[in-house]
Amino acid sequence: MNVHVQREQEETLATSALLRFNVLSRKSSILNSKGSQNEQAMEYLMAKFNKMEINLDRILSTQQIGEGDNEQQGNEDGESIAAETIDTETEIQDPERIQRKGRPPKPKRFKPFIEDIKKKMVAAQKKKMAAVEKKKKKKTKDTDSTGNTKQTNS
Repeated sequence: MNVHVQREQEETLATSALLRFNVLSRKSSILNSKGSQNEQAMEYLMAKFNKMEINLDRILSTQQIGEGDNEQQGNEDGESIAAETIDTETEIQDPERIQRKGRPPKPKRFKPFIEDIKKKMVAAQKKKMAAVEKKKKKKTKDTDSTGNTKQTNS
């Protein structure tokens, strides 16, 4: 029972990090789309993002010093940023594909009425040719090698 509880706590910690990432991504994408509308909004957001990055680096560095984890990376400005450890156990995989139920998808191209008629005519003509060939084969079976018809007693 303890193993099950511990496993649930590990999963909630991993999923909560994923959920936090998704929430932050949505919020930042909304801000990015608003900020891209004009130059003044973009400059304002860039300044705030730089300030937030510095403050976030401070928060993360104090947390990692307290935990004893001192892995750091340098970014393009030369500031050190704490590296986020990647949990390889919680990989998201693609879901299984299931067969669709309901109406099948529409065809790629709707054929004109004339094309349908031509297709039906070709199919009918092939059917007639097959019937004619079948009759010829039947006739050849009724004749012997000299060409005389066999007489069957009925």
